[in-house]
Amino acid sequence: MRTKFVKRLKGQEGFTLIELLAVLSILALVLGIISTTIIFGFRSYNQISVENELRDEADVVMSSVITELYAFAPDRIAVYNDDKGISGIELLRTTAPPGEALRKAIVISDEQLQIRTLEVVPDSSAQSSEEAIKDSYQSTRVKATLTAGSSIGLDCEGLNACETGLVNIKLVLNQDAGGRNTSVELESRFGF
Repeated sequence: MRTKFVKRLKGQEGFTLIELLAVLSILALVLGIISTTIIFGFRSYNQISVENELRDEADVVMSSVITELYAFAPDRIAVYNDDKGISGIELLRTTAPPGEALRKAIVISDEQLQIRTLEVVPDSSAQSSEEAIKDSYQSTRVKATLTAGSSIGLDCEGLNACETGLVNIKLVLNQDAGGRNTSVELESRFGF
């Protein structure tokens, strides 16, 4: 019985070095393909997540702009530029009830949308015009995770201001995520 066991052990062959190298090469190739696919999948997922988040923020910002346009009911819309190089849209009314704004600006500054009250009609009950215009830079802010290059612009068919008609509003939002700059552009039209 002992001889059968010894014969059986002698009859088994091992793997050669070439066979081991071939198996290891194939295994390394398969693992390389799998890891590349997984890494590419995670990068794509992160990029799509950032784009979706930026698109959601763009929808909120544009919705805020359109809501402000409807609520303010301007007589004229113009391009806004201040001395700090911030540009946007200026809303102008010729008349407004006392204490309400005559001029507002919609800009993107400090990585957020700002709706600035520029000029208020003095209230007749106020002691002085300074008391009537308590804060000429009163602003409503819509916080977003934007970076430099985000802007809001106005197209009045080549004019600097629109009196009536259809206004094209172009919103460009940029976001830096993991070293990649992602940009979303939204266009909307407003008739008045």
